[in-house]
Amino acid sequence: MSKHSDICEQLYASSLQDIKWQPFDREATLIFNQDNASLELRLRGVHLFCFRQSLSKYDEPFGKECHVQLVHIQQQNQFMSSFLNGELNFLSNVIIYDSSGVPQDHASFHNPQHLLIVCMRGDLDVICEEITLMNSRDE
Repeated sequence: MSKHSDICEQLYASSLQDIKWQPFDREATLIFNQDNASLELRLRGVHLFCFRQSLSKYDEPFGKECHVQLVHIQQQNQFMSSFLNGELNFLSNVIIYDSSGVPQDHASFHNPQHLLIVCMRGDLDVICEEITLMNSRDE
């Protein structure tokens, strides 16, 4: 498993090719292309997966061949704090459990991390428990 700074560095200036995720899935895979090599970012223990689309008009949907401008992974930031404290103003109550079913207020709770990917067509925010980068030869 790569360290977070290594992941950010390797994905910078790549192109996001595909997103393999469905609503309510706890895992996601993001496929990137960099110098004709395929990179897979595997996300496990997904709590939140949201797109913020840019205001630019494009013929194709977000996630198809988007140039990556920024990748940022943090253990703690304002967005993460707001999510964990239930301050994102969701219409329903959100009770946070990790992928093992441990509630947030328990000592063994597995703290998630915030992944931000800024692309030419929009931004992707993911709160998940594990982030792993694989290249095509790691399979």
